[in-house]
Amino acid sequence: MSKILFNNFKIYSFFPQSVSECYKNEKRIDHACKQLTSQSNLLIKQSQAWITLIGQFTDALKVCFVVSNK
Repeated sequence: MSKILFNNFKIYSFFPQSVSECYKNEKRIDHACKQLTSQSNLLIKQSQAWITLIGQFTDALKVCFVVSNK
C-alpha cells in the first residue's frame, strides 16, 4: 500500500482490506465449524451404535454363561 499524505484517507484506504480479511476469516471459520459439527454428529451416532453392540454382546455372553452352568 502506498503512503498517502492525509491520515484520514490512509485509514480509509486500509479499512476495506481489513474488512475483506475479516470476512474471509469468518467464512473459513464458519466452514470449519460446520465440518466440526458434522463430524461430531457422526461420532455421536457411531458411539451410540458401539454402545448398543457392546450391550447386545454382553447380554449374549450372559445367556451363554447361564446356559453353560445348567
